[in-house]
Parts: sequence; C-alpha cells; structure tokens
Amino acid sequence: MKSYLLTNVLFLLCLGSLFGQKNEEAAIQKLLENETEAFTKMSLADVVKTYWIMDDKTVANVTMPDGNHMHMILDDLLAQTEVPPEGHAKVQKMDFRFSIFDQSALVSFKQTVTTEEGDKVNSHEIRFLEKVNGIWKIHVSSVHQYTPKGDE
Repeated sequence: MKSYLLTNVLFLLCLGSLFGQKNEEAAIQKLLENETEAFTKMSLADVVKTYWIMDDKTVANVTMPDGNHMHMILDDLLAQTEVPPEGHAKVQKMDFRFSIFDQSALVSFKQTVTTEEGDKVNSHEIRFLEKVNGIWKIHVSSVHQYTPKGDE
C-alpha cells in the first residue's frame, strides 16, 4: 500500500513538473515571438528596452554567412535607433529547443527572415533569458546566419 501511494505521489510530482516546464516554454516562446514582431516595427534600441535585461552583461553576437562578426554590448544596442519601414520583413521561427533552470533559460531555434524585396536570411539563434520579477527577459542573443546548401 505504501509503495502504491509513493508511486502515485511521485507520478503526480513528475506530471506537475512537466506541465510547469511546458508553461514556461510557452511563455518564453511568446516573448520571443513578441520580440521579433516588435523588431519589424521598432528600432533595435526600443526592442532592447522592452524585452531585454539592461545591464553591463547584456550582449548580442551576430555572425554573417561570410564569417564577419558583430559583438554588441548594451550601449551599442541602444545606439541602434533607426526604425525599419513597417512590414519590411516577415519572420518565421521553428525548431525551438528549451533548457530551463528555475529562473534562467537557454533557448535555441531556427529563423528565416524574408524581406519585401524577396531576400532571405536564415539563422540558427540562441537566447539566454532570466526571470525578472516573474517575467522572462532576454540577456544574451547569439545569431548565426547561414546560406543553405545549394543556395551558394
């Protein structure tokens, strides 16, 4: 009887943990979708002010398909005040992978941006997030653009 009760309690704890994980994944994915939607309408500085943690550890790294690399700290990000023309790009995110550790998370995904001119930018992206007052915020962004095989 005791082992049956213990098994049921452990099962319920695991089930609750699984649902908690799925809720956190959904909250993080919504944040990332909202950040991307804002990025198509707002300056990078405004996106950072809205969705990111703003401190001396905030960083964004971008690697281009040709190997060129940008490393931007908070001041660099806040200097990006140009607002893109609304509707200039459509973004599709896919293949989300989550590693959530209580108040921090590492998320990777693939992204394709298509501009109104028909240009496509493919990337593998990673975000490090932390919870601030119960709300997920981005602390680090790493973007690795690539040219799919056959498109060279």
